[in-house]
Amino acid sequence: MVSLGTILLNRQQGLAEKIWGYSMALQANDDIKIILGNEYDENLRARLGTVLKDLGAKSIDNQYGVGGSQEISRQLFELDGAILVVESETYIGLSIIGNQKNIDKIRKELGPK
Repeated sequence: MVSLGTILLNRQQGLAEKIWGYSMALQANDDIKIILGNEYDENLRARLGTVLKDLGAKSIDNQYGVGGSQEISRQLFELDGAILVVESETYIGLSIIGNQKNIDKIRKELGPK
């Protein structure tokens, strides 16, 4: 299993970069983040899981943590040769982070809320 700190990015250009931390990973790419809805929306989570499976996303890492009253989980996927992050954080929501192409595909498949 690949951890967040050793994700290989920019494979298309033959560049391998070590990323030590989530915010650095976002800064190293042109990735975007969108919030899909509330973190406690089980229907949304199930629909997202189905969409990712149907699109052929491969799970490469899962992380979970608790800090005080907040919970955060991160799931990393590979989709069409690019990294996709699904994040759920208390008070923030359920979000996806990835390249524009993959984000657009996921949003289209999820359809209206």
